[in-house]
Amino acid sequence: MRKKFSQKLQWQYFASYLALMLVIMGVFYTFSYNSFHQYHARIVMDNYHNRLGLIRGEQEDVLDDVVAIAGQIMDVSSVVPFQYSEEPDKALKLIDQMTAYRSTHDAIAGIYLHFYDDQFVYSSSGLYTLDRFVSNAVIFSDCTADALRSLLEDTQQLTVLPMQSLKGYSFQTVSRPRNMVPLFVPVSISTGLRCGTAMFLIEDVTYKDWFTNLGSEDVDIYILHGSEVIAAQNMTGVPLENVLEASANAAPSLAYEKEDYHLIELPGNTFGFRYVMLLPDSMLQVGMNAPVQMLTILSALVGALGILFIHYFVQRRMQPIKLLHSMISERDPSGNELLEIRDGIQRLIDQNNAMTSIIENVESLRKSDFVRRFLVGFDSEDEYLSMAEACALNVDTRYYVVAMIAKPADSTYELTAEKINHLFDGQVYGAARTLTSNRRMVLVAFADEIDLLMEFLENKFTGIRACCTGVTMAVSAVHSDYREGQRAYLEAENAFELRFIRGNTQVIRFDALPESHAGGGVYSRQMVERLRAGLHAGDAARVSAALKEITGSMQHMNTTLFGFRCMYNDILNVVSREAQQSGVSEEAVYDLFKLSQCLSVEDLDTLLHQVCSRVLAERTQPAPAPIPENMLLARDIIERRFSEPELSVRDIAQELSMSDSKLSVEFKKAYRMTPLECITAARMQRARRLLSTTNMPVKDIALECGYYDISGFNRRFKAYTGMTPQQYKTTSSEDAAADQTHEEETP
Repeated sequence: MRKKFSQKLQWQYFASYLALMLVIMGVFYTFSYNSFHQYHARIVMDNYHNRLGLIRGEQEDVLDDVVAIAGQIMDVSSVVPFQYSEEPDKALKLIDQMTAYRSTHDAIAGIYLHFYDDQFVYSSSGLYTLDRFVSNAVIFSDCTADALRSLLEDTQQLTVLPMQSLKGYSFQTVSRPRNMVPLFVPVSISTGLRCGTAMFLIEDVTYKDWFTNLGSEDVDIYILHGSEVIAAQNMTGVPLENVLEASANAAPSLAYEKEDYHLIELPGNTFGFRYVMLLPDSMLQVGMNAPVQMLTILSALVGALGILFIHYFVQRRMQPIKLLHSMISERDPSGNELLEIRDGIQRLIDQNNAMTSIIENVESLRKSDFVRRFLVGFDSEDEYLSMAEACALNVDTRYYVVAMIAKPADSTYELTAEKINHLFDGQVYGAARTLTSNRRMVLVAFADEIDLLMEFLENKFTGIRACCTGVTMAVSAVHSDYREGQRAYLEAENAFELRFIRGNTQVIRFDALPESHAGGGVYSRQMVERLRAGLHAGDAARVSAALKEITGSMQHMNTTLFGFRCMYNDILNVVSREAQQSGVSEEAVYDLFKLSQCLSVEDLDTLLHQVCSRVLAERTQPAPAPIPENMLLARDIIERRFSEPELSVRDIAQELSMSDSKLSVEFKKAYRMTPLECITAARMQRARRLLSTTNMPVKDIALECGYYDISGFNRRFKAYTGMTPQQYKTTSSEDAAADQTHEEETP
């Protein structure tokens, strides 16, 4: 049996390392293949990039020659603008000269020159009147006679037309169609004054020779001038519009009919041309066979050496495994012995984790219960000391304080009692408790020195605020008698309420609060009176100025909590009276006025602006006009079908026999929002109801509200409510639990 165990365990060990080696080799092979492929593809792309550069060089050399020839024709001293009827000899000399230039340049199929004040066109093959030239001698497939005349009579700069078929009696002897690229170059006399236009014809054979010699039969090549295709070679079958769209978007690649293509584009050095090449992805695979074969042979050699090493390694490690199994299991092995070893160790780990969790939970609950009893009051000192000892809390110190901590409602930072309990060190002791009803946390801290106690709270507050921006901490006065716990808690509560006056960027200390009532009398009432006057007059500017004065003065007031409360109540009474007169329900105003939601003067300022803006909006809103019958029907369609993901504005418009635009205009006039905004509002209202009243998963709620994509639903919900669906669900659950519970958690 032991021999069978040894062989089985050895094979298990060997198979595990072999699988690991195969995974590593697979990763290595994949990485090496991708590296080879990227290197090879870069070489191929550079090669075709250079080929396209050669085509650019050929094209722009021809353009430079054309411009140079036009200048050279006019540089001859005897060639100046003339009338043929007056100087026919000059015309013959000009024709001879153009013939010479034409015969010395293979790429140029024809040269034509027209002076602005002359009625003739001179060429390397003869003399034409301008009318006969544009109507009969040279006829382009995509350029009308009038357009050709305009180009000859008024060309401001080098102009290139796309390649097109050419006919006319000057080309009747040609048996095959002649495809030409026309170039128009303005010419001038020695003084620089433009005097005419030279037209050059480049035959398509020239471009085909470039593409054949420098390109490839399997790629597309385009020469572009602006949005015009001057010349092209299309071998892949990809439509031109797809290539132009990818080029306009600067895309490095495109896909067409399940085939991938790479795009190479070069700008012209002069004249504003662009050169585009479309390369099939299959061209990048050519030449990869040799590297793949070499990589396969190398992997086989490494695998063989790895197997030999694994065999040697397993033999060396068998003895410790056998010894470990015999220590864990006294019986003979019967099954997968390696799994038995693993399961035995895992059982020990699980038992240790379970015991640790139980101990931590018990200690945390005991500390939380100790804080609750401490703030309510112990019946005797023995009970106080006994409960502190049970939760391993050292209360044998001279001083203690009670602190109140709260984080912003929109913060995602988890501020828990366990985190606070871990902050206490060997000189300051304490415990924390979460107050579920108002989402705050209360803690009691003990130390032998007052300075040490306050320095600890200051440092820990700074650390917590670095992790959770906007957190607020208020601290009671220092006490030494445990029977004053309830009084210390009330001091911390009062200090916490003064966050609007003292700010919340530092720890708010009860013993640093003023005792006078200055600032809470006539001056405050005058500011509130200015707010009332602005609301009553419907003047948004006056209301904004009054709110700025109120919130600004709070930061500099030297008042008590009583003075602040008086001022706040005056504000609330003014706003509620104006809200009732404007038609806003009193409940809506009081729902917004929740001081527990504000942790700073800035939060309170935002809250006041929200309420006053609503009052002003209701006061200035005109009486609603009657809603048309078809818009009532549109609203009914949305309420019945908003959960359908396919519902669109077009569907609603078709059902009402209206156009999309007319529906949107009339719907917004009737309901002050577009049909799409109404659909979204209905879906969000449904989602909020389901999140707050059911236990449905978020993905099911998304489907119920007409969203197939849960990520899209999450983005839309957060944009609409300011919270993710999960945050809204958690917040709603906590509010419901707080409303239903009857247990007194705070003294």
